[in-house]
Amino acid sequence: MRTLSRSLMAAAAVPVALAAAAAVLKAGRCQLYADRHRIHLTPVARRSCHDCRGAGGWWADGPFPEMEACGCWSERRELHIRLCPSRPGSTNRCSEAASAPATPAGAEAAHGDGRSIGKEPAAPVPLHPQFEIRRPTSMPHRLTTERLALFATLLATFGELHPACDHWVQGSKTASRKRMYGEDLVHADGTPAEPGSTRPAITTSTLGRRAVACHVASYTAVQLAATIGITRAFGYRVTPAALLAGAAINASTHAAIDRGALLLWLAKKTGKTGYIEHCQTVHMDDDGTLTREVNGPGTAWMELDAALHRAIGVGAAAVTTWLTTRPGTR
Repeated sequence: MRTLSRSLMAAAAVPVALAAAAAVLKAGRCQLYADRHRIHLTPVARRSCHDCRGAGGWWADGPFPEMEACGCWSERRELHIRLCPSRPGSTNRCSEAASAPATPAGAEAAHGDGRSIGKEPAAPVPLHPQFEIRRPTSMPHRLTTERLALFATLLATFGELHPACDHWVQGSKTASRKRMYGEDLVHADGTPAEPGSTRPAITTSTLGRRAVACHVASYTAVQLAATIGITRAFGYRVTPAALLAGAAINASTHAAIDRGALLLWLAKKTGKTGYIEHCQTVHMDDDGTLTREVNGPGTAWMELDAALHRAIGVGAAAVTTWLTTRPGTR
């Protein structure tokens, strides 16, 4: 009875062990291959992957289309266990060790007539399993390289064009009027509106908003033209939706920051008001009158303004890169 019970338990343990091994492999997203020479665990694609959706990759565009491997499985480690390696044309050493007679190492063997032929070499000992964890040695897959290259290109384009648009493209009158606030009536050229004047008049705040809109329009046009020209020159095409999203981020934040109120609020919240008050410039008029300037060239205001625009450009470049390279748009 005991023998029968043990046999039944052993027979029941086999499917249980197989089911447990299958559950572990499924949870670890691995595929098992085993024979008498090796045990090999290879990673497989995840169905929950947001890039390949379990397909393992996608077809890359270009003059030579090819299947691009997804990082959800290509960048994971493999487990390789060598058991009894064999060479072509030779008998496996493990089977030789099992079939060879047990001759003690160093013992003398003899012919049938009793003559000694010297010391018999020790029988080969079966090799212990050798565990080897294979790490991915290939270069990052194409999608990662493409994203990094596009992000660096956009970041350099957005960041380096900002000073050129502020100092070369922007007009002097636009720069002096874009931070104007008030309800006083002025003409379109900025001169005060006299009572009874027949010329159209607007408020000072409206004049400031028009000036900043003009500056942002020229800034956005230059940025879009440069981005399209640079990427097309290197044989790459950024999708229109991604271009418009990045331009919208830069344009809207640029207008809000250049109006001045948002920058002053941020400076107050971060404790930079003293920095703005300390680092100012003095402007001399034609008649020799000295006027203190808080937001002109050389002031802390201008440094904080440029730093804020560059920081936002990082986010705009990241959003543009993601919208261009996401698998759904390829």
